[in-house]
Amino acid sequence: MENLLNTGSVLKAENREYRIIDIIGRGANTAAYIAECMHDSLTNKCILKQYAPHDTDNFEHGKQLFIEAAKQQNKIRQLSALTNQTPPVCHIFEADGTAFSDVAIYNGTTLDKLKDLSLQQYIGICLTIAKTAGYYHKSGFLCLDLKPENIFVLQNSPDDTITQLVEFIDFDSVHDTDENAEHKFYSYTRDWAAPEQTNPYSSSNISAATDIYTIGEIVFFLLFGRHSTDSEHRGFSEYPFDECKREFRKYVMRLDVRSMFSELFRNTLRSSTANRFDNTEPLVKLLEKLIYELSRKDYIIPRLPAVSPIFVGRENEMKRISESLADNRVLFITGIGGIGKSTLVRNFINRQKTNYDVIAYLEYAGDIKSTFTDDLQLQISTVTRHDGESVDEYFTRKLSCFRSICENKKVLFVIDNYADMLNKDVQKIIDSGYDTIIVTRRQLPKNSFAVMNIDAMTKCRELIEEIDRINNQYREHGVFREVNEEIREAAEI
Repeated sequence: MENLLNTGSVLKAENREYRIIDIIGRGANTAAYIAECMHDSLTNKCILKQYAPHDTDNFEHGKQLFIEAAKQQNKIRQLSALTNQTPPVCHIFEADGTAFSDVAIYNGTTLDKLKDLSLQQYIGICLTIAKTAGYYHKSGFLCLDLKPENIFVLQNSPDDTITQLVEFIDFDSVHDTDENAEHKFYSYTRDWAAPEQTNPYSSSNISAATDIYTIGEIVFFLLFGRHSTDSEHRGFSEYPFDECKREFRKYVMRLDVRSMFSELFRNTLRSSTANRFDNTEPLVKLLEKLIYELSRKDYIIPRLPAVSPIFVGRENEMKRISESLADNRVLFITGIGGIGKSTLVRNFINRQKTNYDVIAYLEYAGDIKSTFTDDLQLQISTVTRHDGESVDEYFTRKLSCFRSICENKKVLFVIDNYADMLNKDVQKIIDSGYDTIIVTRRQLPKNSFAVMNIDAMTKCRELIEEIDRINNQYREHGVFREVNEEIREAAEI
């Protein structure tokens, strides 16, 4: 059926007249509009929903389901937990050969129409969506077609969006969890649907985890401006945060924020329901934590060392660093100059960056206080050195702020090319309890801290084979060939 209404169209039904102001959206079975309703000399706005299926087989049966869904919406609204989240259906009627429902509307718009909000505001709305879905689940209902077009966000004015209350406006897919499976899954929108909705052989897995998947997809879409792909539905998936919407990049450059988004996606956007959050509560807690971090004005601005795309021959050392930090939290990496200590540690940082909330990488600059207080090396968003403030004073203040920001976070602190003996200033950093790597040529006193000495690579044949593999992978780039040939010559020597 394609007898849809257009902007400006007028629909007369019984003693009411509806004028279409805007088109909200079009689903598999329903079209929705913003309309002006005139009734008994009163005029008010409403959401006008029309039963308009793409597939007209069993049209009459589908129309009855549409009418029953509208009636159910008012029944759901009577539940105390869902009164504010469920707009009332004021009128159900038939006209033009199909069925319509007139739903009360307040100031606001649907989520898909909201533009230019901050990341914190968008995540605030997602938090409210998760809480609201949780209310439905606890009341014995599944939503099953959550999408931005079906989520109405209240506004005091166009520039004053209320993030703490949303209304779900599509009840064609809301179902009682006790309903028979054959009637349980009336409609969904493929772009937002969980895999068990689109696969008829998995429909028995539809549950609260189905709505949780869609909430994760909404967060993903708001962040990246696109839908997730199958390759991003794994427990080890990495996400292209550098490709998120430009206005959000200043937030997702922070490792702690990236880590929380990754945790969210890895527990919502999973092919199997068993790998998602069991209910909305952990999702709500994670979104609350994200909002708190996004609202913080003081945070560590990441500065990670550059690494070469070619790094081979040190896999055992990589593993030993991880094992040592798991046991000791402080590791000194020693070895003669030029042996590759710094290269090893920089590549370790690159591989481990998703496992830490904060990474501080400092190149030693003569003394630890000067190194730590160098704001080009370690930058805190709200902290700079005051005029007339001594290095000692700034070191104390900056370290205190650093510790405050990093409280309850997983932190990796690296000092590269450290050239002095241990002193009380280094000890202050060590005593902060972070995973700490100090790269130095000096030998430490015995039994002081864990030490890993880096020697020359000896398995040259394996190294050359790895270089050949990289050459084949990057042979179209001449620069890689040249670098690899230099490494090959060194290895053969």
